[in-house]
Amino acid sequence: MDNKLKILDKYITKQLLEAFLIGIVIFTSIIFATDAFITIVKQITAYGIPLYVAAILVILKLPSMLIFTIPMGVLLATLMTVNRMSSQQEITILRSCGIGIARISKPILICAAALSLLGFTINEVIAPGASKQAKTLTIWAITQKNVPNGKRNFIYKEVKDGGLKRFFHVASVEKKQLNSITVLDLTRDKLIQVIYAKTGKTTSEGWLMENGVVYTISTNGKVLNTTVFESLNFDNTTEAMERIADIRETDLNYFDLKKYIKEQHAMLDKITLNEEMIKERKNRLREFDILMNEKLALPFTAIIFALISIPLAITGPRVRFNRGLLFSILILFIYYILRAVSISLGQAEFLNPVLAAWLPNIVLGIFGFILYYRKAYLI
Repeated sequence: MDNKLKILDKYITKQLLEAFLIGIVIFTSIIFATDAFITIVKQITAYGIPLYVAAILVILKLPSMLIFTIPMGVLLATLMTVNRMSSQQEITILRSCGIGIARISKPILICAAALSLLGFTINEVIAPGASKQAKTLTIWAITQKNVPNGKRNFIYKEVKDGGLKRFFHVASVEKKQLNSITVLDLTRDKLIQVIYAKTGKTTSEGWLMENGVVYTISTNGKVLNTTVFESLNFDNTTEAMERIADIRETDLNYFDLKKYIKEQHAMLDKITLNEEMIKERKNRLREFDILMNEKLALPFTAIIFALISIPLAITGPRVRFNRGLLFSILILFIYYILRAVSISLGQAEFLNPVLAAWLPNIVLGIFGFILYYRKAYLI
């Protein structure tokens, strides 16, 4: 009997993993197409990132997506596998042989736990490093403003707080040489600078502009100064420095994020700030606290999805179609509605950060356990 059960476990595991891989590809492609792809296209347009760099950015963004798509893949795989076994009467046959739902579910729940651990490991070990590398490449693109060879009438705008800060125009790029460069610089208080250069090139520090002139103009239109230059290093790293200072949750793993939050709270106690700035920083740290707890809650979702999927996938003999995809969409919709509500309540301080991160899992977990218990032990 033990050997037969081992064969059954291998059979279910094989079916589950095959469906899981399909689910991972589907959900990762959807998330990539709706989020990462749009971002990368904008970066290519704005900064002239070469295609090979864009391809690297795609690869570097994949680990941070897997923390979301692994639970989705487990959900779809469980529903598809169990629903197929149910519709083909395999579960009925197994139950008539004394093998109950709880025993059939064992390899599914073990696989879900293993994939949950895999998701946590990727999120802790691989995703932060990949995210930092992606940020480094993006910063490189910003500082270089690497205009593609053969590009004509290249335009780039730097906007901050809804206002234009800098405007760049390059007439053409031939053999990596920038021709006829015009820069409108509005970063100085009560002054406007217009910089024109016949030629130039990109460097790691910014743009090296050659044979040009700088016009310094007051806000009322009066030309205050005119300077002719043969060579000028134009620093365009302002936005890059802001991105370096911008800490994101994907840049840090759970333990680093916990340390960062603790250090920031200690710093707030030591420095003197006005009430509004203190409130703003505390709200930001509260968001980070919720995201830190989500680093534990999100991988665990795979187990919750498997638990709730098993009873939902077992259908009656008259059902002639696989309802896996339909139930997947429904469960994911409910989960993300709950997640959006709980995070909003957490940010508004109606829920503490731990509960805000775990509330969707708790609600779906209780519902899933009730369904599973009824199907496995009461029916």
